[in-house]
Amino acid sequence: MSNARSPLFSHFGAALQGITSIRAYGVEDLFKAEALKRVDKYTRSGRTFYNLNRWICIRMDALGGLFASGLAAYMVYYRASVDASDTGFLLNMAVGFSSGIIWWVRIFNDFEVQGNSLERIQDYLSIEQEPESIMVLEAGKIVEFDSPAALLRKESGVFKSLVDESGDRDALYAMAKGQ
Repeated sequence: MSNARSPLFSHFGAALQGITSIRAYGVEDLFKAEALKRVDKYTRSGRTFYNLNRWICIRMDALGGLFASGLAAYMVYYRASVDASDTGFLLNMAVGFSSGIIWWVRIFNDFEVQGNSLERIQDYLSIEQEPESIMVLEAGKIVEFDSPAALLRKESGVFKSLVDESGDRDALYAMAKGQ
């Protein structure tokens, strides 16, 4: 479920930071459509999760109640030789049994939910990384693509000419060399 909740919150947070750009470019409808798509995905998984949680709790309580009732009927009607204190102890343990079942179900559920972190790591590994290189564009086409130091070594390069014409030529050369 957190795999659906995290993109929703990150989209909302990014929209708050870039609200001026969203309005300036007039893409409010695009933002709204993307937000609604993410809300739908989260709501679908969240609603299912909470309904299944209610379903399992009702079933476990009913199972525990039936077990305790069956044990009480057996102890009262078929085992007349059992002391009242033993009967009370057994009934107390039977009621605790249903709580124990719910506890085990929650432990296994938490274990499965923690598996989401593995899915999230997989998602992070598949994110496209930015290149370590610089792309110099001219008329919308890439004319140079390499590391800054390699681009500065090209005498006729566009990148070198841009750096040479700038006011911080020495600082840019030092940064390209890693100093």
